[in-house]
Amino acid sequence: MTESKVLLFIVEGPSDEASLAPALEQIITGSTVKFKVMRADITSDYGSTVENIERRIKEFGVKRFLTDNSQFSANDICGIVHIVDLDGAFIADELVTEGEVEDVQYYDDRIVCKNREKFLRGKNNKEANLLHLSSISEISIPYGVVVPYSIFYMSCNLDHVLHNKRNSTKKQKQEDSILFADNYDDPEKFASFFNGSDIKIEGTYPETWKYAQIELNSLKRGSNFWICIDSYKGGC
Repeated sequence: MTESKVLLFIVEGPSDEASLAPALEQIITGSTVKFKVMRADITSDYGSTVENIERRIKEFGVKRFLTDNSQFSANDICGIVHIVDLDGAFIADELVTEGEVEDVQYYDDRIVCKNREKFLRGKNNKEANLLHLSSISEISIPYGVVVPYSIFYMSCNLDHVLHNKRNSTKKQKQEDSILFADNYDDPEKFASFFNGSDIKIEGTYPETWKYAQIELNSLKRGSNFWICIDSYKGGC
């Protein structure tokens, strides 16, 4: 057992942890902040369905975190915070087109991809899983433990929110994550950033998710992560 409970952040890639962890470790004073980097988007993965997405988070997220960090047990975890990119998940399918691109390109009013059928399969999967995950408030983790669960979004993705860039390369993501962490390691400055008028999606937790589902909003720049900061300042 550890002295303070663990608030576990589940994120898609290493740039999420590099950008967010330094400030969050200072803001969330009552709990130990830890990250599990999935290195994939579990919500759009073809193997993830509404029926099994919670189990997959438990198996591929929490259980693997505990395996890699044997000093912690399931009983040490007091909450799960899941951070996702929206990636235009809620826009109409007809706004997705095929083009001569290597990587998916996101714009204000459309998405251009190399293989439309393949992309739509992942997009529609992501939409269904996000609707489900945003409707639950707790999740089962290994050994029969149940903990609070919440999911927060970056729109259209992390780089769009933090750097106003939708289509960054891997190298740009790495460089920009270091820059953001250096510029926003101060807790008050970090919190102010996510409460800024050009980033903050106003409303209650359910209202911010309803907003994301409207028209082109899942392509627009914005985040409801300010709710996470306000909710977990004292830990969990």
